[in-house]
Amino acid sequence: MPLINIEKLHPIRDVIIQRKEELAERKKQNLAVVHDVYTELTTFRLNLLTIYADSILVEKDIAADMIKDWGENLSALLVNRGLPLDLALEEISY
Repeated sequence: MPLINIEKLHPIRDVIIQRKEELAERKKQNLAVVHDVYTELTTFRLNLLTIYADSILVEKDIAADMIKDWGENLSALLVNRGLPLDLALEEISY
């Protein structure tokens, strides 16, 4: 399997970073009807989008650690707020 030239990945990362607020806000609007932690979840979405964008430029282990840390922080928020696990899964899949 040929390796991807990392320089070709920079434009993809740049688009994700440029649109992260728009994407996070769109998700916030979808959740507005159901949940009351929009601001906190939007921050987590922004962080996740940044991690996704950055992960294409770093080693797999570093990317995995970044995503793991994000997941631990989100799960702590959900537990503290008494929110369901399916909300976390929805956040990740979005």
